Amino acid sequence: KMWLVPAHANIHDPNEDLPRECLSLNELLESLRRHLDQSVQSRFGADRAPVFLVVLDACRVELGRGGVDDLLALEPNAEEAPRKYKILFSCSRKTTASDGPSGGHGPFARAMLDAEHGFFAEGVPLRDAIESVSRAVQSSSGSQAPTVLGSPDALLPAAFCIFPHRGVEGSSSG
Repeated sequence: KMWLVPAHANIHDPNEDLPRECLSLNELLESLRRHLDQSVQSRFGADRAPVFLVVLDACRVELGRGGVDDLLALEPNAEEAPRKYKILFSCSRKTTASDGPSGGHGPFARAMLDAEHGFFAEGVPLRDAIESVSRAVQSSSGSQAPTVLGSPDALLPAAFCIFPHRGVEGSSSG
């Protein structure tokens, strides 16, 4: 299992403390599938299945001995996940994500929040923002490379923006 471990989690015994202190990524994806994905598909059909985007600004370290089987076990279980999902990690497997300056954002969060090219930039399609964030993180940190995992049919619509340009029909102005 891949565990999402809060910075101040109290982990002395992984077998006992992980389920109590942390969230399993597989359990999160399974919950999305069971409570949202399946109901949307049953109501509107498989073609209208939502795309779930999970963004994780975290290091990807392993707690086990580190063999290939351990690394593969860190990948989400496709049978438990929604039909269409993408997970954007701030760094590749077994890499430390840079924290950045004390009291500030690390390179990934800073790029993601960039007012001109980030996820919430007005009129910037999310697909373009993800590419921009990846380039910015790689150029600022050198070794940190964001990674995307997910189902092959989980395509974000090319023009989908979190914040469309103001004045675009159907968007709210306030």
